[in-house]
Amino acid sequence: MRPLLRWAGSKRQMLGPLREMLPREDSIYIEPFCGSAALFFDQRPKRAVLSDINADLINFYAACKSRPRQVFRLSGQLKRTKAEYLKIRKHSPAERSKIARAAYFYYLNRNCFNGLYRTNRQGMFNVPFSASRTGRMLSEEEFLSACAALKSARVVSCDFERLIKENLEPEAFFFLDPPYAVKHRQPFTDYNSQAFGESDLQRLLVCLKAIDDVGAKFAITYDSSVSEKFMLRKRWRQSEIIVRRNIAGFADARRNASEILTTNF
Repeated sequence: MRPLLRWAGSKRQMLGPLREMLPREDSIYIEPFCGSAALFFDQRPKRAVLSDINADLINFYAACKSRPRQVFRLSGQLKRTKAEYLKIRKHSPAERSKIARAAYFYYLNRNCFNGLYRTNRQGMFNVPFSASRTGRMLSEEEFLSACAALKSARVVSCDFERLIKENLEPEAFFFLDPPYAVKHRQPFTDYNSQAFGESDLQRLLVCLKAIDDVGAKFAITYDSSVSEKFMLRKRWRQSEIIVRRNIAGFADARRNASEILTTNF
């Protein structure tokens, strides 16, 4: 099943190796940095929690869960032109209803440069329009089918540490795909005005031990250059996954990149 959204750093290319490592038992699936939730849509777990600090993203999933046809039809009324895109982009999400906010979020995502999500310090989406390499829009059947998968999920917008602490139980499986930590804000690639930093990475490492302590399972993907940070306990396992990345978002700058998958099972 295709995810609803295009997303920079999506794990669609890694689905093969990720499928092989998933726990076989009927766990509750929890994803604190859900983004496009590619693994969730691929697996369609019976019980799930999808979360992200991005309130617009979570509003989109909530609206797709409750009013999928309205979201699809409203977004489909918008022209895929630069002029229409810039018109939609300039309005604050706070000015819209939840359904309109979701539809416009979807439209912007499907027509923006490289599937990026970036806001300025005022919280306004400011990724440029892309006239090519955006892929086709999902058909209504594909869109509604993906939205139906969300029926099994609780969607929450909150900090990852809070979500993990609230869901610590032995039956949980946490899939974590956090942003790469940055020392300084990067004006083009940052997720939002509050970049994921070194202190957040340290909080995440503490959370991994907490997950392990209650007997729950986790799998986390991260940049191979700092993979040693995640081997906090000797019995945890690591494996390398090679993915094809668009460096800086341009097709002529594609190259292989290495990510490390760390699991406690």
